[in-house]
Amino acid sequence: MNYIYDNWKGMKEFAQLTVMRHEEMEKELKDKLVRLPGEQRVLEFYLEFPKLLHSKIFVDSDIASYLCMLRQTLCALRSALIAKGLLPEK
Repeated sequence: MNYIYDNWKGMKEFAQLTVMRHEEMEKELKDKLVRLPGEQRVLEFYLEFPKLLHSKIFVDSDIASYLCMLRQTLCALRSALIAKGLLPEK
């Protein structure tokens, strides 16, 4: 990577801007999610990150923390959304 940065003028700055924009977009998404009511927040989260619904990559407490809610609340809301058919079962 350093070779590219050293030999392509402006590439390092371009990479830094790309990372900054990605971080900005992540913050905007989180800000949007936390303003939603609980059930809508959980639904939108899993619509945005569907592979996390039945994944063991992140534990419920991590997702709940990201969504600014208790783990128990996340689990209850997710179960309700699955029961309503708004989120898929395993």
